[in-house]
Amino acid sequence: MWSFAFIFRHLLPLVLILVVFTSAARGQIWSQVFGPTGGDVEAIASDRFGHIYAGTDSGAYVSTTNGASWSQINTGLANPEIFCFAVTSAGTILAGTEGGGIFRSTNFGQTWDSSSAGLPDSSNILSLASDGHGNLYAGHSRQGVFYSSDDGIHWVARNSGMESQSIFSLTVAPNGTVYAGTAPYIFSSTDQGQHWDTSLIAGPPSEEVLALAADSTGNIFMGTFRGSRWRLRAGSSTWEDISSFLSSGEIRTMATSGQILFEGLFGGGILESMNLGRNWAGWSSGLTDLKVYCLTVAPSGFVFAGTYLAEVFRTNFPLAVSSTVASKVSISLYPQPVFGNATVVVSLPSIEPVQLEISDLLGNNVATLWNGIASAGSHSVAFDASHFLSGQYFIILHTSAGIHSIPWLCLH
Repeated sequence: MWSFAFIFRHLLPLVLILVVFTSAARGQIWSQVFGPTGGDVEAIASDRFGHIYAGTDSGAYVSTTNGASWSQINTGLANPEIFCFAVTSAGTILAGTEGGGIFRSTNFGQTWDSSSAGLPDSSNILSLASDGHGNLYAGHSRQGVFYSSDDGIHWVARNSGMESQSIFSLTVAPNGTVYAGTAPYIFSSTDQGQHWDTSLIAGPPSEEVLALAADSTGNIFMGTFRGSRWRLRAGSSTWEDISSFLSSGEIRTMATSGQILFEGLFGGGILESMNLGRNWAGWSSGLTDLKVYCLTVAPSGFVFAGTYLAEVFRTNFPLAVSSTVASKVSISLYPQPVFGNATVVVSLPSIEPVQLEISDLLGNNVATLWNGIASAGSHSVAFDASHFLSGQYFIILHTSAGIHSIPWLCLH
């Protein structure tokens, strides 16, 4: 029989934490974590080292606390109005600006250098993309795509057939194919932009393609100024119109996690699709500014949004992967709640690199349990939580298919 002391010490805190967690889970999706700064947040990006970058009319800001605090990082940034970011796998951050070309930082934004060699003078850079393998792409406001293979130090024109085009959006598929959004075309290239193809176009309207995104399996999504959206399935040569649910506002940005798709509307908030864009759900609870410019999914699993009123919002909890991924990847923890020793069980459909972490409610990495190559099948990872503070945490699993997270409680 449990004593009153046991109930008071262990079960009462558990009930309170469960009540708080359940209330939050049923409540708002978003909380404001930054702003106002006096300028639109038109660019946002995250890297694998835990940095979140926000680009505004008045320069760049960085958070190393998953959005809890921010610092301005404008040293060397001669043109402070930032349109876009790209982050390389090594952590180099590139900023595309209005009239100042590209600026580059190799120390997480603490200092910036002009990195516009090969670009036209006074370039407006509307979009940037990295394929994670050393290839970088920049979308110019009037002269097509430029390419860099040396970490953004030098650029060359890769704009055959698009010399006078404005490149509003860029994305790179997992197989390396790069897509460039203009008005009214989608250009694609399989050879780092040396040749561009428009033969895949099968009906997108004659309007600016402001948003492009690729998911983990190679499906490509695009959104336009007038709120229509299209999908190119991996391996297909035909764009499909998936605009049956018409967006209330221009589609300014898209982002993916695994096969979850997010869409930011300028005036319509944020939408989420769990089935490749066939159906959409409103995802704006807690979002006090519905004019969304940009989205990023951080490695911690949290989603960040930049808005017109110089604000950054963050989801209150990290993501779980889509049902498609969840059917192939599973993760569980026992016992629950955790008082001391615990075991995480991970099941994978194939051999792949994985990272298994513990994070707190703010998304801070508390411990890394596993970082390596995992074979197909079930794996058990034990850890000791006796030195953790009582409270709620998340187990975060990173795989090639996306991010999978589960909450757990630690009680002492």
